[in-house]
Amino acid sequence: MSYQKRIILGLFVGSIGLVSYCTVFAQTQLESLNDSASYAVGINFTLAQLKPAMDQAKAQGVEFDMELLVAAIHDIMVEDQMLLNQEQAQQILVRWQEGMMHKQQELTAAQLQENAKQAIAFFAENKGKPGVQSTASGMQYIVIEPGSGTSPGLNDTVVVKYKGRLLNGTLFDQTPPGETITFVPSGLIKGWQEALQMMKPGGKWKLFLPSNLAYGEQGSPPSIPPGAALIFELELVEVK
Repeated sequence: MSYQKRIILGLFVGSIGLVSYCTVFAQTQLESLNDSASYAVGINFTLAQLKPAMDQAKAQGVEFDMELLVAAIHDIMVEDQMLLNQEQAQQILVRWQEGMMHKQQELTAAQLQENAKQAIAFFAENKGKPGVQSTASGMQYIVIEPGSGTSPGLNDTVVVKYKGRLLNGTLFDQTPPGETITFVPSGLIKGWQEALQMMKPGGKWKLFLPSNLAYGEQGSPPSIPPGAALIFELELVEVK
């Protein structure tokens, strides 16, 4: 029998065993403290390690076959036999990870191209709208409230309120309603550094930032895509 046929047969037999195993398990009651502790260990392992890893994979577009995953755990812990040895499993995972990295690189390149195209069109149209001003860096802004007093420096401490949106209007971050947040401008994205040094306490601006003044080509996954231009409503509450 060929290796491939053995694997297929093994998967078939394993799936039958898994169905049988799951059926028996579903009928099992927690009759003793040891039963409950055993189940609790499974809960802790799944919630602390397995589920977060699966959720992260799903967020990246990867759907694992949960029956085969559980079957592997069962084969190791109960049957003491595996369809693949550890070396084979490692080789498969390396190949799989390389494939996923290649797909992610292709996706990122496509996102960068599309986001750059959208940003060029947006900023070209936006600069002609009433109240929109531009700086040499490429930042565009609207002064909603001018504020008064002395503008902060890069190393001052500022108290702000803000909302951040993608060009399509999606809200990706904000200060909680009625609350503020404290920053030092030197640790912020370039667009905020530039704007805050121009603003005065009490001022409210709307910022339009190209990606090079925001999070660049890497973005800030999962909420900010690669090369995304951003829109902020920024209020400088106080300079400390």
